[in-house]
Amino acid sequence: MQWMSNGQKTYTAGGCMRARPLGVLYEFVIKAWKKIEADTVIKSFRKCYIYNASEGREDVDQSDTDESG
Repeated sequence: MQWMSNGQKTYTAGGCMRARPLGVLYEFVIKAWKKIEADTVIKSFRKCYIYNASEGREDVDQSDTDESG
């Protein structure tokens, strides 16, 4: 979150920090998502039982759904 700590900040007359432009936020989110491996997202969705209905429940790997973490 370098843009939060090092970016130029502006403040309202009341002293509240103004929000960063949406483009800056979008870039932050895009860069963060690119750092996440697709396999991590897939395993997370399966662990939460979120899957494509055409896959069927038999595709859920039970080792990915344990309660250990």
